[in-house]
Amino acid sequence: MKCLPSAHGELSIEAGRLAAEQLLAQDPRPTAIFCTKDEMEVGALECARTRGLAVPHDLSIVGFDDIPMAQYMSTALTTVSQPMGNIGETSVTLLLDIIMKGTGSVPSSVVLPHRLSVRASTGPPPS
Repeated sequence: MKCLPSAHGELSIEAGRLAAEQLLAQDPRPTAIFCTKDEMEVGALECARTRGLAVPHDLSIVGFDDIPMAQYMSTALTTVSQPMGNIGETSVTLLLDIIMKGTGSVPSSVVLPHRLSVRASTGPPPS
């Protein structure tokens, strides 16, 4: 597996479309794109369609957040689901620890459970 250069942009549908344009102009063209937000994945999906690429046959696309519309798109989006309630609760707990105990007792990172929701936007790489 070869990783191609990344493309950067805002976290929006249009930014996802523009970043996908940059990535899909590479030679060789990538077989998969990972987007940091599902909104960007929607833009990347639109870019693939306008270039005549079949998702997931020609290109797999994965997003992050599992927004409510992800499963209802004409090509349902494969995405990483985050525990939003748990993120909020953990953030408040850490903030209270900082206020009450000082910064020394706060961990440098916290990993919360997440899950990959595999849907129609991903498949095996083209042969």
